[in-house]
Amino acid sequence: MGGMYFSNNVGLTAQYTIPAGTLVPAGGYRLFWADGTGTNGHLNFKLSGAGEYVGLFDERAGYYAPVDAVYFDPQVPDVSWGRFPDGGAWYALDTPTPGGPNRLAPPRFSEVTRVPAWPGAGESVTVTAVVTAGSPIVSATLWYDVGSGFQAMPMVPVGGASWQLALQDQAVGSQGGSGTSWQLVLQDQAEGTLVRYYLEAVDSVGQRTLHPTAAPAATHCYLVGYAPPRVLVNEFLAANDSANQDEAGEYDDWVELYNASAATVTLDGMHLTDDLAEPTHWQFPAGTTVAPGGHLLVWCDEDPEQGLLHANFKLNREGEEIGLFDTDAHGNVPLDTIIFGPQQTDVSWGRKPDGSGTWRFLDPPTPGVSNG
Repeated sequence: MGGMYFSNNVGLTAQYTIPAGTLVPAGGYRLFWADGTGTNGHLNFKLSGAGEYVGLFDERAGYYAPVDAVYFDPQVPDVSWGRFPDGGAWYALDTPTPGGPNRLAPPRFSEVTRVPAWPGAGESVTVTAVVTAGSPIVSATLWYDVGSGFQAMPMVPVGGASWQLALQDQAVGSQGGSGTSWQLVLQDQAEGTLVRYYLEAVDSVGQRTLHPTAAPAATHCYLVGYAPPRVLVNEFLAANDSANQDEAGEYDDWVELYNASAATVTLDGMHLTDDLAEPTHWQFPAGTTVAPGGHLLVWCDEDPEQGLLHANFKLNREGEEIGLFDTDAHGNVPLDTIIFGPQQTDVSWGRKPDGSGTWRFLDPPTPGVSNG
């Protein structure tokens, strides 16, 4: 690239001369800092966040031939503008990748709901999903199974919007907006029918995301005519170095459950797991109950010989899954599922207040009692 030029001025193509000996390897990258200093790979101009022009020129063809140039719009702080895939179309990149391959945010489900949550016989179910991505979503599909295998049903933008408007909305959502809502109505089923389903979103560059991520091994599901008890994963500690000890005096991981109902709940035959694709990983012992508004602590230490409420798995402080599932007789429907990221040492992650949809880091942790 030695002898070529960079410029952000259409009338001054030779604004910055690239030093002799500057190379770009085949299929590789070369980073230039636009900081105005003009030395050692630093350009002698800056770029405007309000939008402007930048070009690469080469006079070795006998004239200032543009190798490449781009006019860009006002930019979002800490969001780069790049080609995806490398050398392709331009997109806002939520995660900048200076000096490496560009990555475009794939579809992400920020919210998935169904109404009613636990339908009776003859009730249809409306499933709604909010999807965001770095490029427009071109399709959202619900795959459902009532016993004869999964079938695909296309979801549609909420409010009867056209596919074109959905793409425009999604393009806005990809740069900090709220994304696009997609919806589908599942037909009513007979009482006792177990309905399993998962969602799939595909963006304009072919990136595909499933919800739940482990689908079809792990799915959303409901049993028609059955309303499960309101027991939730309320708090957990996945990095217990010195916060609290179990009966054996060990600092082990734990999960706390909360009974949000007004009646005592019996957990006989229900399951707790750290892998949503394996809902029956650990079963609660017979006679396990949680009082109304009460809490139950389960030690996740792989030490079942230390007591009945010691599960056969540990939690990963770098992030994983926690799932509470109903009995085999009730189709192992999920009562509550959590996917969490890296955790802080001796700081728990819990609902505050108890049973709410708001999660916070709790320091100190509150095992077996209210979160505040």
